[in-house]
Amino acid sequence: MMCRLYGVTRDGYNSWRRRGASAREQEDSELFEHIRSIFDRHDGCYGSPKITQELKKRDIHVGQKRVARIMRNHGLRAVKSRIYTARPGTYKHVYGIKCKIEGIKLTRPNQLWVGDVTYIKLRDGSWQYLSVVMDRFSRKIVSWSLSGRRDVSLTLSSIDRAVRNRRASPGSDLPF
Repeated sequence: MMCRLYGVTRDGYNSWRRRGASAREQEDSELFEHIRSIFDRHDGCYGSPKITQELKKRDIHVGQKRVARIMRNHGLRAVKSRIYTARPGTYKHVYGIKCKIEGIKLTRPNQLWVGDVTYIKLRDGSWQYLSVVMDRFSRKIVSWSLSGRRDVSLTLSSIDRAVRNRRASPGSDLPF
């Protein structure tokens, strides 16, 4: 009944079943094992371009489209992390502010400190935030703080620690 429904002869169907997997399908299944090992080793973060590069390092020369097809057929998709949201107008705002440290000539430590906050993604999918204060003259890290929340207390703790580390006294020439 199924053969009639799809317009295939019984002999044609039985011949197809006896044939087994083609040479290309066998190659693809072997290739999938390599792809799966690379994909798992990098925690699902590598897509077809990087997996193709890794395969070439192993002397397995294969095209990126073939790798992408095999990954798609087996349901492998690289994860993408998005931590920033689009904020229209910030580019114009940020670049409209004049840089105050551009022309400063540094001659000794503690003249100018700069800071930044960076995001660190952990294996369990949560985020940690690292606040760093650096002495611009020596390019040494003066202090840092790590927290599960990106808030004012994170930045203040790294600045307070920087002041303590450099033993700045009240009323001294602080770089901020």
